[in-house]
Amino acid sequence: GHLAFEMLTGICHLLGTYSLGKESLLVKLAQEFHTWIVVSPQKLELMQLLEIEDVFTSEEGAGWIHAVDFSEICKETITNWNQSHPTIAILPTSRPVKSRHPNMHVVPYSDHSSFQELLEFVAWLKPCSIIPVVKNEACQVYFQQYLSSENNSLLESKVPESVKQVMQNKKKEKPIKLLKLSTSHHAPRGVCFDSPEKCTGHNEYYPETEISEQCCPEPTNGTLPDSRQEQCAQFPQCEKKQEEIILEPSNSE
Repeated sequence: GHLAFEMLTGICHLLGTYSLGKESLLVKLAQEFHTWIVVSPQKLELMQLLEIEDVFTSEEGAGWIHAVDFSEICKETITNWNQSHPTIAILPTSRPVKSRHPNMHVVPYSDHSSFQELLEFVAWLKPCSIIPVVKNEACQVYFQQYLSSENNSLLESKVPESVKQVMQNKKKEKPIKLLKLSTSHHAPRGVCFDSPEKCTGHNEYYPETEISEQCCPEPTNGTLPDSRQEQCAQFPQCEKKQEEIILEPSNSE
């Protein structure tokens, strides 16, 4: 591996990493090959917050090893990178990842202990239980023989009485029923007119037209709606009466 890196110093190396993890590997590579590890500005800020050794930079071209997000390495991106500069991608991982490009290399690597080391650790510690952080619990059977049966009572969670009371009240509450709004309207719509009556007033804008009035229904609450108040205000001589303009045919035709 060391010789391969030395022979490829003129090629850009992309290492797939996650937001956290593999920092020790990157530091070792920087120290071994005397090169900067080029990362994104966000990654550089994170490395500085973690107070990791000063081997990282966000300056493009400062080093020939780049740490990029694992998800960025795929067939399309490697093809695009090689169009501008010879590039190979290295995926240090213990996961079953398939290489999709001749310049993509999967290297078995993990920051975690091996399975045998985990078994030895559990056998030495003899804990009461093991809580996995992954969904697959198939490995649990291998650790059961090393678990201690002592102090199992410590695992029982103690819920305060106040919390129990709140939880019980929540169960007793009836679920809120959502009322479905009816889409049909049975109330009459529009304006209801009575028989038209003659009005003596004339429209100042149309002097040759007659204005017929139609009585508006009396409001139930003693006041007129805003729209109806505006209509009646246009013709004060008709007071509470809605008016309709009837155009007479022109004599010139």
